[in-house]
Amino acid sequence: MSGFIADSAEIINSTRGENIRMYRNARLIDSNCGANVSIGEESTIVKSELADYVSINRQNYIRESRIGEFTTVE
Repeated sequence: MSGFIADSAEIINSTRGENIRMYRNARLIDSNCGANVSIGEESTIVKSELADYVSINRQNYIRESRIGEFTTVE
């Protein structure tokens, strides 16, 4: 798998696709993450599904959600 995962990012009990990018202090918890996803710094994703090509900008908290392909969360 290529992509980028910051040293301070956490992936806990989650699946992830190829080429994901997780920045400083990003957290993916109990979630499924598609390919080519970007999770910005200080963002937390909990019990959610992110489809391919989703972009989560910095400082977001997402819980129990489904986010479709090519969506950007500001």
